[in-house]
Amino acid sequence: YYEFKIDMNDPGLAHFSFVEDPEAVRSAIGYPETFILPVCKANNALSKDAKRIKTTEPGILKKEGNQWILNKKAIIEYE
Repeated sequence: YYEFKIDMNDPGLAHFSFVEDPEAVRSAIGYPETFILPVCKANNALSKDAKRIKTTEPGILKKEGNQWILNKKAIIEYE
């Protein structure tokens, strides 16, 4: 559902974006409390008819020990 990119200048930081795969979009929209709401903030209302989830601003994860912790939610739009 998400693509992660580790920051080359700081390997303790990673940015993430929603993957624009039709199956991932259908699943995520069907269960937003599981796949979207914990790590994303939407600029518009969730539409069950949305065909795309566009990341307008990637989220940020920070590594603490052996775990990646959410530092900032990704900003998305339903299209």
